[in-house]
Amino acid sequence: MPIPDKGRDVDAVISDLQAKRANDVRWQDGRAFGMVYNGGPEAHEAAERAAALDAALRAEGLAGCAYDGGFFVTLDGGADPFATCERLQQHDVFVVPMPEGLRVGICAMKASDAPRFAAAYRASR
Repeated sequence: MPIPDKGRDVDAVISDLQAKRANDVRWQDGRAFGMVYNGGPEAHEAAERAAALDAALRAEGLAGCAYDGGFFVTLDGGADPFATCERLQQHDVFVVPMPEGLRVGICAMKASDAPRFAAAYRASR
C-alpha cells in the first residue's frame, strides 16, 4: 500500500480510532477477564535460581542472564564456546557448548552455587 501524497484530516483519524475502540474490553469498569498460571514451587525455585545466577554474574562485572522460564539459560560463549566450556570444566563447572553460546542448566544449579559459577565463568572467558 503506497503512502498517500496528502494525509487525512485529524478529525477523521480521531473519529476512526474512536469507532475502532467502541468494542474494546471495558477494563476500567472491571470487565476484563484474565488467567494467571501458577507453575508451583518448582517453577518459582527455577526463577529464584536464575535470579541468583543473574545477580552473581553482575557482581562479577558480567552481563546478566536472560530468563524467560524453563530449565536453561544461554550465556555468551565468546569466540569459541567449546573452548570456554573446556576452561569451565577445569573449575568443575559443566555447561553445554553450542554455536549460540553456553547452555547452562539452572535446573541442576543451587542458588548458593551461583557465585562460584559466575567466578569460574569470568575466569574462563
